[in-house]
Amino acid sequence: LVKRNLHLRLFTNGSGLDEKSIRFLEHFKAYVEMIVFNYPSCVPERFREKTGSNDYQKTTNAIHLCCKSGLRVFISVQATADDYAFETAPMRTKFTEAVINAHHTTDRAGLLKGLPQHIKRSDPCAEAMLTVYFDTSGSLYACCHDFHKETIYANIKNGTLIDLFHTDQ
Repeated sequence: LVKRNLHLRLFTNGSGLDEKSIRFLEHFKAYVEMIVFNYPSCVPERFREKTGSNDYQKTTNAIHLCCKSGLRVFISVQATADDYAFETAPMRTKFTEAVINAHHTTDRAGLLKGLPQHIKRSDPCAEAMLTVYFDTSGSLYACCHDFHKETIYANIKNGTLIDLFHTDQ
């Protein structure tokens, strides 16, 4: 990233960001545009219920460490309209240095049941023209909502970023 003057937008649940990795990101702060945490609730039980994860404390610690390190932190609160105020009010107090973004929960990826479908999977999205997505194994995706891994185009392990954009895949 540094060599090519590219900037990182890291979207994460935060559970894998320990102090060592955050110090690494801090060292390259000029190239870290933002870190966006999926953090649905400040209430541990609600966090576990919404994510299916027991990583509440790890994620909370990672957010605090990133804020303390001066990294640009955004918290994505994906909630129904009824949950917005309930979830975001305590976050604004808990994470004063972070930007709290509330988003309507949608089922664009087709994984959730019983939610209003504000965005249909077939609706156009400009993000594919503006952003590239890599998963932790290095696979390149066109859409951040591709939870079924249906649009894997290439893998960063198989060449440079420029090579990936010129692949026949």
